[in-house]
Amino acid sequence: MIKSKCCLSLFFVFFICFSFFSENIFTSDNFFLKLDDFLILETDISNQKSLRDNNFEDENFLPYDGKHLPNEKDLKNRFYVLKTNFKIDKVFVNNDLSLYLSPFDIPFNIILNGKTFHKGGLYKNGTYNSAIALSTHILTSKDIMNFDGDNSLVIELFPQFEKNPLPELSISTYEYNSRKVFYKNIFAVHLVFAAQVLSFVLAFFYILLFFSTGMKDLKYIFFSLLCLSFSFGYINVGFIYDTSNFIFLQKVTRFFQIMCMGFLAIFVLEYSKVFPKKNNLMKIIVFIYGLICSSFVIFQSTKLGIEKAFNLATNIYFTPAMLFNIFILIFSLVKNKMKKTIPILAGVLIILFASVYDLIHLTSGSFPYCWLIPYSFLGLVLILFILLALEQSALYKESVVKAEEIDKKNKSLGFIIEKIVSVTGCNVDSAKKLDKNILKTAEIFSKYAQNSKDMGEKIISQLKNIDAIVERIGARLETSADKIPKAIQSQTAVVEETSATIANMDSNMDSITDASEKTNLYAKELAQMAEESKDIVIKSKKSIELISQNSLFLNNLLKSIEDISERTNLLSINASIESARAGIYGKGFAVVAQEIRKLSSKSSESLKTSFDNLNEMVKIISSSIKLSNEVAEILFEVIEKSKKSSEMVNEITNYIKSQKAESHAIMDGMKELLKESLFIKELSETDREENIGVSSSLGNIKSFFGEISQLISSQAQDEKTIASSIADIREVLEENKNNINALSDAVNFAKK
Repeated sequence: MIKSKCCLSLFFVFFICFSFFSENIFTSDNFFLKLDDFLILETDISNQKSLRDNNFEDENFLPYDGKHLPNEKDLKNRFYVLKTNFKIDKVFVNNDLSLYLSPFDIPFNIILNGKTFHKGGLYKNGTYNSAIALSTHILTSKDIMNFDGDNSLVIELFPQFEKNPLPELSISTYEYNSRKVFYKNIFAVHLVFAAQVLSFVLAFFYILLFFSTGMKDLKYIFFSLLCLSFSFGYINVGFIYDTSNFIFLQKVTRFFQIMCMGFLAIFVLEYSKVFPKKNNLMKIIVFIYGLICSSFVIFQSTKLGIEKAFNLATNIYFTPAMLFNIFILIFSLVKNKMKKTIPILAGVLIILFASVYDLIHLTSGSFPYCWLIPYSFLGLVLILFILLALEQSALYKESVVKAEEIDKKNKSLGFIIEKIVSVTGCNVDSAKKLDKNILKTAEIFSKYAQNSKDMGEKIISQLKNIDAIVERIGARLETSADKIPKAIQSQTAVVEETSATIANMDSNMDSITDASEKTNLYAKELAQMAEESKDIVIKSKKSIELISQNSLFLNNLLKSIEDISERTNLLSINASIESARAGIYGKGFAVVAQEIRKLSSKSSESLKTSFDNLNEMVKIISSSIKLSNEVAEILFEVIEKSKKSSEMVNEITNYIKSQKAESHAIMDGMKELLKESLFIKELSETDREENIGVSSSLGNIKSFFGEISQLISSQAQDEKTIASSIADIREVLEENKNNINALSDAVNFAKK
């Protein structure tokens, strides 16, 4: 009986709690009220005003299952309205309540009891920027909340392509929601932001370490790039809220999230050295391929385009790069027995599992308490940092051991140096004596060198004078032996060519004389034809003048006919008037008068046409007279010039005949000159053979003087070499002395 009562009591309590939750009632028995049981309406944004005017009452609202937003209608500007009712227990009248909101990634409006309670994101002209990563809670004013009945909560959503379900909304006390927001944001945002700062500091540290170690270890710079890519790859968590730079920050985030795995692959290749011969080529391929895939994101201008490009790059680069890292690490572990790659492999596998976990939540549309992939990347960065730090620690320990070994060697070296100092003490004394002897030798040799130098300069100056004289003689002989025969030969050739030219010119003059005589005949015939044409032009001019006079006569005749036509027309008019006065008796006369008028009218029209034609003919005759005058003038000018041309051709013929006589005289003189040139050519060839022998003798003398000059120069160079050697010996002795003194001072200092 007691058990049955307990069961009934528990059932009753469960029923009451279930009824409370089913009706969205916030009571003092609960920590918070999670708002659900929403109704949803999918419509176009143009219906927003009408829905607000009707207080969001519409028969098309459907129950919302809490999953992905429906997209059943093909709407250009999608707009969702979700509404629910809830109650607040009266015990909370004096408490501060707040509405908790988990992160939204689309613009929204929250309307509480008919008043706009909160807004998030920016929506304008079909575009928006919103990626709120922080959870928040908003204090509810007591004058808005209704503690006596139902409260209405309406949420307006403005997605473009998103289908994510409605985030968590709940009502609780301000204190409870403050703690909830604090812990939620600690793990979801602030720790990620701290990880970004830590990665940036590590990147800066290893960049400095890379340059301070002489830029030899590329692992440091690749690890720095990995840290920077992680830091910039999660700006969407640490920086992106409601901001006007939303698209730019999304591009930066997605670009470095893709490149992050590529930089990890480059670091793994450098760290493991699996393929030493192809290592650099593989790193270049990974980097360039990553840039190409990441560029898909850079060139997008909308959030939808960025997401599509990111998904594509993830499939063709991020995932293959992750598998490539796993393969390289396993290969280095199996083949090269590199146990230090085990932590890196574990970190990459953790990233893989975290990616799968986040991907499951992302595809289901649910928001986890926090995303795991940033922490998995942070864990990998810390693993790599620890490995590099251990390497630095090992190097430091090795340097300490080597320093101890060097200290032991220094002690042994100190003993050796003491022995060296005792030996060098004796060397100093002998070096001083040697230095004195070298100074004396150098003074004697310098005097000898100066005397040899003076004697050599005098001999060389005399040899230069003799050499110049020999060169001048040789040049003159060469000129007389070479240029004179050539000049005579050239002169002979010129004389022969001139004779041939004059002979050719003589024959050309005969041809020119014949041609000029024919031209003179043609010019005379042309002048005679021009004279005959002159009479014809004069007669043509007189005929045109007679035609002009006859045209004037025709003009006067037509004017007389025109006068007769006008008078006939006037008589016909008078006849018509008289026939009208006569009445019936004048009808026949009226018909005759009318016919006379028609005849007069046709005559007038014919006369007008005749006058027009006559005027045109007069104009043509006038232009013909003018043209005839111009032709006559030109023809008269041609006649005068043809006469002058005939006279000039006659003069040219006479001049050519006189020139032909002179060319015969020149021809005779050229024949005599050719005989003398041939005689001089024979003499010059004889002198040329003798000059060649003299020039050869002078060349031998010149080469002999050149050998003497070289011997003197070589002697001077040897003296310089000896002097330089003595100077080098002195410098070596001085340097040896300084080294001995420095070594002695160092030994004394070491003893102290």
